[in-house]
Amino acid sequence: MKGAKSSPAKSLQSISIKSFTRPGSVPSVMTEQKEQESTGSDNIDPSWNNSFTPDQLQEVWNEYARSVEKSNSRLYSMLTAKSPRLKGQNVVVFPLQNETQEVELIKEKGSLFDHLKRKLKHASLILEIEYIREEKGPQKAYTVTDKYKVLAEKNPFLDKLKDALNLDLE
Repeated sequence: MKGAKSSPAKSLQSISIKSFTRPGSVPSVMTEQKEQESTGSDNIDPSWNNSFTPDQLQEVWNEYARSVEKSNSRLYSMLTAKSPRLKGQNVVVFPLQNETQEVELIKEKGSLFDHLKRKLKHASLILEIEYIREEKGPQKAYTVTDKYKVLAEKNPFLDKLKDALNLDLE
């Protein structure tokens, strides 16, 4: 068997996970992502200070939302559910309903604000988040006083009847 060729299985090399955990060894995907993030901010001139209208802000905001619609539908619906508003010259206030939405927005903040800064030519934009709590409907009346108030709102003559009969609520 001296003349036998080596089998292809012997020429394969194995890859160890430990090789990726050594200092200085970073998987190429992570390196590319960091390079993309750093090049995005490089296109922004720190001297940009153009003024813009709330309508222009909304237009550029929607443009960014459309760009992530297919890749991140949750972010798209969050960005289009409410409108950002301008506070002062460089603060963008965006209303959110909960902390989970904030986490999602913070993940995307770098890309979103790089886009806004480039398109609006304003380098010092700042994000401010405000929480909007939606009312869940009428509150239940549990106490006697609460029940009376609810009934009196529906029928104002109830107050007159209470006074005429000299009634007290406990």
